[in-house]
Amino acid sequence: KRIDPLYNEYFNANSTDDLPHEDRKKRLCELRNREAYLLPAYHMISTTFADLHDTPQRMSAKGVISEILDWKNAREFFYWKVKRRILEADVEKKLKLVNKNLNHGQMLSMLRRWFIESKGPVQNYLWDNDKAVVEWLADSAEQQIIADNIKVIQKDALIQKIDTLASKKRRHRIGSSNRFASENGSKTT
Repeated sequence: KRIDPLYNEYFNANSTDDLPHEDRKKRLCELRNREAYLLPAYHMISTTFADLHDTPQRMSAKGVISEILDWKNAREFFYWKVKRRILEADVEKKLKLVNKNLNHGQMLSMLRRWFIESKGPVQNYLWDNDKAVVEWLADSAEQQIIADNIKVIQKDALIQKIDTLASKKRRHRIGSSNRFASENGSKTT
């Protein structure tokens, strides 16, 4: 069924069984002609509707993209975006080497915290500026601070591993003591 009342009239008239063959053919021809007449309008509407889903404004409203770019600034935007991702990936590799339990979100959160500690809370808005983060990550003094932070993460991971091993050994000793007590207790009764 369609919205068009004339099409619906032709369709309903053609769907009755009591029509002679010639009238049925005539109605079917009218139905096809009406479809051909409506096709350009439906095509235009469907194309416009589909295009609405791919406009930068719509994608920005849905949160799929962070901002709408001018073509003349696109190359610079993506240069800083890719450079930032590469430098962040380098730091993530170093973090993953010292603590395999960290996920991507935790590592980015640490990096953001270090950035804000370095720049100060007043300039934390710069975290969203790819160029500012690249400059921060490429600065040799900041690289040393990041390396020091990674060493702290490494020490924390080592302490956590030692605690885990110690608690396993403690549980093992307690379990052995309980078995020993139960075995000795059962022999004396």
